[in-house]
Amino acid sequence: MGALDHPSFAIDWMGTQAIKRSSYFTMVSRLPHVHPRILALCNYFRLDGTANLKLTSLKPRKRSSSCKSVIISSKRYQLKSDMARANQENKVEDLEDQLKEQRSTAGAHNQELITACNNLSEFVLANSHMTNRIAEMEQNLETEHQMHASALQGEITRFLEEMVIQEQNYQDLMDSRKTALDKKLLVLSKLVAGEETR
Repeated sequence: MGALDHPSFAIDWMGTQAIKRSSYFTMVSRLPHVHPRILALCNYFRLDGTANLKLTSLKPRKRSSSCKSVIISSKRYQLKSDMARANQENKVEDLEDQLKEQRSTAGAHNQELITACNNLSEFVLANSHMTNRIAEMEQNLETEHQMHASALQGEITRFLEEMVIQEQNYQDLMDSRKTALDKKLLVLSKLVAGEETR
């Protein structure tokens, strides 16, 4: 029979003491080879939340080796839990730092993207203005070319008309001179014929 099964085993709560729910009972209930009475007490306190016990009928005895092993195991478990909790908190802090850094990097990239979009909008606007200016210059050049071609064509037409007029005048002059020359030749022929008849 173990020490916890002995009728003289008792827990002296120093009178009536309020015991609140604690993670200690959950921790003890998870330990291996825990006595059923301890588990029953843990379950009682965990479900009830608060409890008032006054056990004075039995006298406390010295802790046995099994009780000491339970306490040592519980302390080891508590130490491991504290270490695990500390490691978890460190991991959470590292993740929070990484999240802050990623948010800062994302904010910088977002600002760069906004700047690039603004520059692109300005470039598109300038390109549109330049395209309109080129189209306007091409239209003006085409208009000037057409005007110059029309003026040149008018000059050529007028020059050709003047050439035709001058040629006609020259032809008329030649015809009149030829007629006069023919008349002179006819007169001379008659004079020569009259001299021969004499």
